[in-house]
Amino acid sequence: MNSEGTKKKSIQQHRNELHPCHSFRIFAITQMQRAKVDKTIREMLVGQSTGLDSVYYKASEEEIFEEYKKTFDYLQISNNFREVYSQKEKKRNGEILLLKEKYEQDMNILKEEMNNKFTQILSLIQQNPLLTNVKPEVLEKVISIE
Repeated sequence: MNSEGTKKKSIQQHRNELHPCHSFRIFAITQMQRAKVDKTIREMLVGQSTGLDSVYYKASEEEIFEEYKKTFDYLQISNNFREVYSQKEKKRNGEILLLKEKYEQDMNILKEEMNNKFTQILSLIQQNPLLTNVKPEVLEKVISIE
């Protein structure tokens, strides 16, 4: 019984070990997912079964190459890649920050314009209390004329 338990433990350890080829496949698939490569083409590129897609979907060489091109920056393993990727991330973050600032400026301008219109409406109503019964469309016409 002791030797059977040792065999089971040995087999289980063997199953949990990552083999170099399998590790490379895991890395490649992960990077292709990050690059947003089409799932069927990704499976074709790493030699996995595509199921019914192999029967119903025939990707052209151009389609496969276009998808593969998406992975160029992701599948490289080098410090140079990491530096380039870091620079791209910084640039992208800077662009996002600029867009966010522009959005906030635009929103502040819109808020200010709305407050001005609201103030105009209130002053019209204060000048003539009968305007409280007037439809909003009519008030809009009066304000746009001024």
